[in-house]
Amino acid sequence: DLNKSLIEHLVRIGSITPESVKEVGGVEAVPFRSDLLATGVFVGRQDDLAQLKVHLTTHRVITVVGPGGVGKTRLVGEFLASLKLSGEIIDNPPFVTFEPLAGGTPETVVDAIVSAVRPATGQDEQPFDVLVRHLGVGAALLVFDNCETARAAVADVTRALITRCPLLTILA
Repeated sequence: DLNKSLIEHLVRIGSITPESVKEVGGVEAVPFRSDLLATGVFVGRQDDLAQLKVHLTTHRVITVVGPGGVGKTRLVGEFLASLKLSGEIIDNPPFVTFEPLAGGTPETVVDAIVSAVRPATGQDEQPFDVLVRHLGVGAALLVFDNCETARAAVADVTRALITRCPLLTILA
């Protein structure tokens, strides 16, 4: 299958380690690597970058929309790189891709977020409660990609997280 072939190729060329491959919703997934986005010069999207910055300071859920292949993921990657370069963020925020979760449920969406965030878990604690405990203590940014593959479940989990974590921002 294509996903398995891509993962094997990324391991073979050294872009990822075998240990970094995680299972998300029954599908193997690799961590987001912003350096994989920089495949060429980023031209003509400065207005979009500026709008993202304004929206990030005024809204808690920002959705980048457009047809497939238009460069939404690249735009977000470049935006995060610009924030990092300017010192506005220190580390890349957790990047959650929902691509392998076609028709996902809220539970599989939460599992994918937990996999990306990697919070400390307590014994007998529900995954959603772990996220709330971890993300609810201060300002936090999550980045979601390919939300359309599990649209309803991602929307439900986003609403619940935003309600329970007052300083959380989600860029999707």
